[in-house]
Amino acid sequence: HAAKWTVIEGVGALFVVLGVGGISTGTGCLVWMVTRTFPRYAEPDSAQYVSDPESTALASGFIALLSSLCFLHHFQTITDTIAFCRGLQNRASKYVDEPDGDGCCECWGKDSRETE
Repeated sequence: HAAKWTVIEGVGALFVVLGVGGISTGTGCLVWMVTRTFPRYAEPDSAQYVSDPESTALASGFIALLSSLCFLHHFQTITDTIAFCRGLQNRASKYVDEPDGDGCCECWGKDSRETE
């Protein structure tokens, strides 16, 4: 099962890298497009004129990178936790002798009078 969990860890890490890259790149591109095309930000006569759209886009992309890292880190932590719990459960099941049908969750779905 080690190969399966290695793949899951790799996919989780790839998701985080692609997510952070996509979110920060998309935010930077969107800010650059807005500051270059909308007259409110592109015309020098406007009060909200952005004189350097590239620097504004880079700064917003960097802020988006930091923000997305915070959120996508939780995804990686959840993936690690699930992998740990599954591994621990598999390891514990090797050492515990349970009679057939008497697992820890056999009572779910039964009436409370049947479980006594």
